[in-house]
Amino acid sequence: MTRDEDIVPVELSEEQHEAILTAEILPAWTRGAVPQDRPVVVIVAGPGVINGSFAI
Repeated sequence: MTRDEDIVPVELSEEQHEAILTAEILPAWTRGAVPQDRPVVVIVAGPGVINGSFAI
């Protein structure tokens, strides 16, 4: 098992980021999604949202 302290962060180029996003992340997130006739937007809010602004 990998511990957090064993992980070394790296900076990706824009091209590497785009390649990982389109080849790995988006297919995993959209697997099994049903095509929509009309676009659907889902807004998720929680304790970090105050008066319509994000609290950082």
